[in-house]
Amino acid sequence: MTPTDASAGSSGAPPSVPGELRQQDYRHKPHEPHRARDHARAPDALYQPPAWLALALRVAGAIVGGYAVTALAVAACSAALAHAGMVRSEAVALCAMLGFVFYLVLALWAFSVRSVVRLWLLLGGLAVVLAALWWAAI
Repeated sequence: MTPTDASAGSSGAPPSVPGELRQQDYRHKPHEPHRARDHARAPDALYQPPAWLALALRVAGAIVGGYAVTALAVAACSAALAHAGMVRSEAVALCAMLGFVFYLVLALWAFSVRSVVRLWLLLGGLAVVLAALWWAAI
């Protein structure tokens, strides 16, 4: 009888899988990195906050960040259209109506983006770009 047969507990019949493979534990060991989970993470997710904090940051990003970016977008759009020759009151009314759609899209996107870090980085980047456009159009 071979050591494989003895570890399998069979008496003389060859096992279909060698004993050392059958008895190996394929579960994740805490001291080893888990490769499948690492590949599923977003590349910019260096820090994953707890679930309650991630949700609070998403809600704050959707409401406060979305409002701030939308306000800057409406101001930049209306200043640019007024600078281009449109009547100022019509430019403000048009951009304010488009701002509702823009705010809705930002709020929906805030909950669909994979990483909270990516959400806040893009909101901050949009705010800087829109503020620069608003300043240039004034």
